Amino acid sequence: MDRPPLGCSTCRDSKVKYDMQQPACLRCVRLQLDCPGYPDPWDVLHREQNSRAASQVAERVRRIKAERRDKRRAEKMESQLLRTMMYRIDVEAEVYCISALFGSFSDSSGIMVFDVLPQLHAGHPAACFSHALKAAALANAAIESRQPGLLTDARRAYKTCISSLRQAMESPGELRDDSVLMAVFLTGFFTFTLRSLPGAEMRTIGGLCPHAAGAQSLIQYRVQTGLDNEIDRELFVFCRHIGLIVFFSSENPMDPGCFLTEFGAKWNTWTYHAALDSSIGRAIVVMGQLRSASRSRNESSENVARLGSETFGVFDELICATSCIHWNGSCASRRTAFNGLIGLTSAKSVAIAKSLYLTVGLHLLQLLFELTTGTGRSEELTNLCSGAAVFRCINQLWEQVTAAIDIGDGRSEPANGPSRALSVFFLTWPLMAIAHSPKASTQMKSNANRILRGS
Repeated sequence: MDRPPLGCSTCRDSKVKYDMQQPACLRCVRLQLDCPGYPDPWDVLHREQNSRAASQVAERVRRIKAERRDKRRAEKMESQLLRTMMYRIDVEAEVYCISALFGSFSDSSGIMVFDVLPQLHAGHPAACFSHALKAAALANAAIESRQPGLLTDARRAYKTCISSLRQAMESPGELRDDSVLMAVFLTGFFTFTLRSLPGAEMRTIGGLCPHAAGAQSLIQYRVQTGLDNEIDRELFVFCRHIGLIVFFSSENPMDPGCFLTEFGAKWNTWTYHAALDSSIGRAIVVMGQLRSASRSRNESSENVARLGSETFGVFDELICATSCIHWNGSCASRRTAFNGLIGLTSAKSVAIAKSLYLTVGLHLLQLLFELTTGTGRSEELTNLCSGAAVFRCINQLWEQVTAAIDIGDGRSEPANGPSRALSVFFLTWPLMAIAHSPKASTQMKSNANRILRGS
């Protein structure tokens, strides 16, 4: 249906400006021309209202279709898991749970600590590794498929694993086996998985991995005895990442100097050592200075202004680091980001790495904002770090989080890159930072908690 003209067609054909007179143009009356007149203003208003309503309905339909598509995909994945687990009654559920765990965390993950699990499982691993893998796989399947019965078997396997680990630690010969080292990692992964249980306290990954210190001690022993390899390196990088989370998120963190020594200078002579990013090292130092200044009641305005300048300098370095991260289109890329933790094997892994850098920046800006807006601060210091700067950082962080886990847009999982489960695993820290930020909107906090809960 053609829309009526907005002006006199006779004047338009003659390229004369409309005079908008009713019921006919004065020019048409003067020249005795046929004037079609102008549309009724109410018709124009109703047409605009109808167009706006139609666009709103189309947007609502698109959103509902995307939600239904996501729901059908989740139900399909759950039904496939349930059908697989009930396919043969003469095969234990752990076989299919382990297969599902590998599919979610090890296939095309780009994270060696996960990629190596199927290889170790296919060989002749230590008993503690088998029990730890069983516990982690059953716990993951219990959460994903909502089958609490599997969780009972998972806890039983976890207890057996701890006993086997104690025996392995007393035998120097068994410590040569890489599977013993990875068993320590899997016990920590098991405790992390339990965060999604109803009523579980939502804490950072650092508080959910109490075995990180044990893994680091075991790595140190293997280095001293010449048993270390690439697996030790990757697990050390992972343990250092947990230490970073605890440092930036905990109320009683490690001293910055001790942290840099424990995870940096102490390992400089190690052949497989992966150095800490310079921007992250500076962020650790500045974070320690900000905490010291916030605890001091008589901090001078000059020192606070200096800290503000250093904080924004480090934040600019972190933003620069995110701009240098990109994916070259190859799934076999060996490039890594964020202290060597994330392999840049897909666009989603790039978004995860950027989220981690922005999370560090968010912690710095929030603490600086609290420091400069304290009681008795001058207007100049109050303007040094406005709430708008923190809000912009949160928005940038949320943009990368949504890019990493494809929230609500109906897109399918790519063939390459980390799965949604693995993405959420590494985005736990950014999501917790958003959920606890006073500058984040209520809707954003709700979405972050929903993702963390696995709903």
